[in-house]
Amino acid sequence: MKKVLSAEFRVLSEQSRNYFGNLLVCISALGTLGELRAPATLWERQRLTGDRKLGDSVGAF
Repeated sequence: MKKVLSAEFRVLSEQSRNYFGNLLVCISALGTLGELRAPATLWERQRLTGDRKLGDSVGAF
């Protein structure tokens, strides 16, 4: 009985590790997408507002 329980616990802990590992991968992927999107957003904001303080090359467009 004890061996069966430990085997089931091992499977459950492995599944939860996989779940949390996948969750971390998703979170880090979303963070990477956010970092890739942030410069474009900053560029768009500068372009739309004409703010040249943050970057003259960006404001020239």
